[in-house]
Amino acid sequence: MRFLVVGDRSGKYNSHLHFDFFEKELRALGHDVLRWRGQKGEGSFVRAVDSFGPDVVVDHKPWALGRDWMELPASVKRVA
Repeated sequence: MRFLVVGDRSGKYNSHLHFDFFEKELRALGHDVLRWRGQKGEGSFVRAVDSFGPDVVVDHKPWALGRDWMELPASVKRVA
């Protein structure tokens, strides 16, 4: 499966999700993972979804993505 993990908390503990650990475990299970951090130069969230083509998008605060989160294609599963 292809996972798009939204989060920029690399190296920092987060009570909702520790992104580095989560990414490492998904890769260890053989999944393709793209971390989208929303930083300058990475492009938009919509562009990341379009270019990577994830099966699942994981975000600990999807409300921050607003309408883009709600308008993900029906084939893409959302995990919040």
